[in-house]
Amino acid sequence: MSQACLDEWIARNRAQSRFVQEWTRGLSSHDMHWNPAPGKWSIAQCLDHLNQTARQYGPALEGALAKNLPMRGAFAPSWMQRKMLHMVGPANPRRLKAPRSFQAAATPESDGVEDFLHLQEELVRCMQAAQGLDLNRSKLRSPALPILRLSLGVAFDLLGLHAQRHLNQAQRVRSAEGFPGPAPDHPGR
Repeated sequence: MSQACLDEWIARNRAQSRFVQEWTRGLSSHDMHWNPAPGKWSIAQCLDHLNQTARQYGPALEGALAKNLPMRGAFAPSWMQRKMLHMVGPANPRRLKAPRSFQAAATPESDGVEDFLHLQEELVRCMQAAQGLDLNRSKLRSPALPILRLSLGVAFDLLGLHAQRHLNQAQRVRSAEGFPGPAPDHPGR
């Protein structure tokens, strides 16, 4: 079960990378930084937030991997962990305030695409390195809330679900009335 989870998460992250590459092709910097309304994020801000999150989780993931705890059983998140995964995932319609250190810049320096693709590959590399490790017992402190300890499996799943939530948000920006760039080639995922 743990290997199947890793395979699923790796496939999801790679699909998200392909989606970002294809979906942002042809967009100008102006398009990427366009806000649909005051207080709403641009596509670049959605990617900046995901990049900030991945940068902060990276060292924590590396630390959990370094413990090298061999697998003792299948990955099985607790009820509380499943609730947390739902909260940050795309199925939750409620807006959540990002912790200060994870917030997108008001005007990101770049469109964030290249950083996103690089950080996604780093995450895939960590997932590949986790093969054979215990995704339940290998723990890390949440960069968002340091008193919270996450299992390695929950952290991997959380990052992918969280990314999908904000990629969906970026899709809504591109589909918003008044978006200055070309219409999306495909309506949604």
